[in-house]
Amino acid sequence: KMGASSGSFSTDLIRSASRPSPPPAAEEEEAPAAPGGEGEEEDEEQSPAPPPPPPPPPPPKRKKAPAPAPAPRSPAMLGGDGGVQWPSLRKCKYKMPQAQSSRPGTPCLPPAKKWPYRENTAWRTKLGERILKAVSPVVTEEHCKGWILYGDQTWCKKAFKDKFPDPLGLSFGIEERDMYSEYLSNNFKVPTRLFDCFQNPAQSPPMSGKAPNATGPCRGGNHCYETPYQSFRVCLGATKAKVEGRQYDTLSNALKSRGPLSTYVKIDVEGSEWTVLEQLGQNDEDQDKIRTLDMEIHFGFTAASEYQYNSWSQKQRITREITILEGLKRKFYVTGTTLEVYRQGWMPQQDCPKQQCNEPVVHLAGGFSPQMFAISFVNKDIVGVADLDEQPAPPPAAPSADDDEEAASDASEGERSAPEDEDEEPPQPEEPADGGDDEEEAAGRSSSLRAASASSEPTAKKYGFYLHVFNAPAAVIHQVRQVKKYFPGSPIYVMSDGGMSFDELCRQEGCVFQLCPPANDRWHPWPFLRRLYDAALSLRTKYVIMLEPDNTIHGPIKREPTADAGGLPVKGRTFGGREYPERLAQERRPGYRWTNKMMSAGLAGGAYFSYEAITDAFSDEMVAKIDWNYLAETRTKEIFSSDFAMQYALAARGYDMEPWEECAQMERSKDKVFSGAQDAAFRHYCGCYPGGKPTYNLQVKPKDRYLFKEPLPRHNSENSNCQICYNFTKYKQDWGSTKCTNGLPFEYSKKLLRTYFPDGKIPQMR
Repeated sequence: KMGASSGSFSTDLIRSASRPSPPPAAEEEEAPAAPGGEGEEEDEEQSPAPPPPPPPPPPPKRKKAPAPAPAPRSPAMLGGDGGVQWPSLRKCKYKMPQAQSSRPGTPCLPPAKKWPYRENTAWRTKLGERILKAVSPVVTEEHCKGWILYGDQTWCKKAFKDKFPDPLGLSFGIEERDMYSEYLSNNFKVPTRLFDCFQNPAQSPPMSGKAPNATGPCRGGNHCYETPYQSFRVCLGATKAKVEGRQYDTLSNALKSRGPLSTYVKIDVEGSEWTVLEQLGQNDEDQDKIRTLDMEIHFGFTAASEYQYNSWSQKQRITREITILEGLKRKFYVTGTTLEVYRQGWMPQQDCPKQQCNEPVVHLAGGFSPQMFAISFVNKDIVGVADLDEQPAPPPAAPSADDDEEAASDASEGERSAPEDEDEEPPQPEEPADGGDDEEEAAGRSSSLRAASASSEPTAKKYGFYLHVFNAPAAVIHQVRQVKKYFPGSPIYVMSDGGMSFDELCRQEGCVFQLCPPANDRWHPWPFLRRLYDAALSLRTKYVIMLEPDNTIHGPIKREPTADAGGLPVKGRTFGGREYPERLAQERRPGYRWTNKMMSAGLAGGAYFSYEAITDAFSDEMVAKIDWNYLAETRTKEIFSSDFAMQYALAARGYDMEPWEECAQMERSKDKVFSGAQDAAFRHYCGCYPGGKPTYNLQVKPKDRYLFKEPLPRHNSENSNCQICYNFTKYKQDWGSTKCTNGLPFEYSKKLLRTYFPDGKIPQMR
């Protein structure tokens, strides 16, 4: 994310004071809806907040005149006005190697060859194109006297060329390591201040003050600052206050006593940035102090700090956020974004070949979603050229009355009905002449880029939930709603291993659904680990909680994770052959030991994993480095089962695991836990539980019967409970790609097959 590191920053902001009620806006001219209609998703539930002043109400309703039925339009006209093509449909070529993240200039965002979504809502296109216009740079390399490109930053060289008194860098959102502040310190000798109230200092050398601090040259790639830094257990908020034991403070206070053009600022606070940016845009004095501004921005999130706007419709919230972004252009020029590299990583032909994907909250006319990306600004006074871009027209401070009518049409949870016109196909954008999907396919499946695909739903929450399912629809529906109840706003990713489809459930409940080919992945680590990896990229949260349909949820998490992964306490359990993964781990973490305590963490339903651990240890390359045949030959085939395989894969990369009291095992007692805490947030059940596993006794309610579909006939014919039957070549032949499995080949050794199938009858997925 921000900086060169691919690690995720996740810092919630304070629930800010309610904003004044915005004045009514002039009615916005609406582009005619493309086929699919203007369906509005229902907002997720929010956690209870301290009693605030009255929240800003949506504008008063006005009766909406009936619109004529839209006529079919050519793909190039998709969402356009008056016969003018949208800017994103222009022909273009990618400018830089895929490895470069943030890039200057207007991003190349070619349309998908085939429309990937089931709907095509005109207002989502219109707002997406408005985002693109607001963030397309007009300042050039000549204006800036060159670029400095580093990770998610595109810096104007003029901002670093001249020496000035008392420079300072402010970095909000740190986690374990902050490459942004290290780069400022070590390359430009800029002192820095680091702010994060969620990060455990014991796991972050700079937050604990243990990183070398102006002690000499930095070499070797470890945490190090050549110029003095300070760290503060403080989060960025709209007001200064202490909430739930955490201290928050404002950007204005951090800038107090700073001189003009003296401060570099980075903000990466996972969707909680909008009220902070709104305050900044209203304060010319603070804007004049900022030399460069780098941040990751998120549209349409339901962040806890923005709770006072959660009663607004999705369109209203996004309109407000774009308005705030446009307001920054009064004092700043955009220098670069990560949009182009995210477009290179978006693979609609592979991910949505049958237009089965949910429409993202906002998208361009060609389908790509600019919902989340990094952006860099430079103060206009640094460039020394005024008005390169037109001043943004004063946009409405509040959404139009038509928007409110859309929000009012949302059905309540108990009154939802199946959507209409499901089978109507939206128009398909024309094939681009240059820079299309052929280039992205040639680029391969880049893990850091696929995270930005339009189907992902990032959030400001610390925890995301990965539901590994097959059937049991009543249990799955119940579990999704329980997650929303106890973890409001946290993203949910549901993956079905060739079983039932829960696409409609996720459409209604706001989760992401992925139907994968059947692989009995519980016994085959190559698809199992890849699917968890894909979920982490979609969720983009600090931790991923893995759930199975038989887990029950009993409340919020009371004991925060302290390791890279944690699960059921399994007393006395150990794994054989620890020397092998320990040897592999030395590459990343010299001196690592896979201890008995780590081995006693049962990584089953209810377990947690850090984003870093998943995206490293479970990546295709790291999984392929492990000699699974050697482990199975010298130990047992049990190492292929998911709870064993995850332990070996994490240990092979030097990650710490812990028994986690928030995950409890239930066995022969109906009320008393067998292991874990009695008040654990998650419970896992054995088959011996009296009366059977509780969620498997649930029945689907009549109103929920349309939320799932039976498995595809082809998937049914291939489903199997076989073990040691994964066949990489057959998987590709059967399903046409390596989607949902490791993209690198694997074959069982002849010795292993002879051991378990001496008669030569090797099972296969049917």
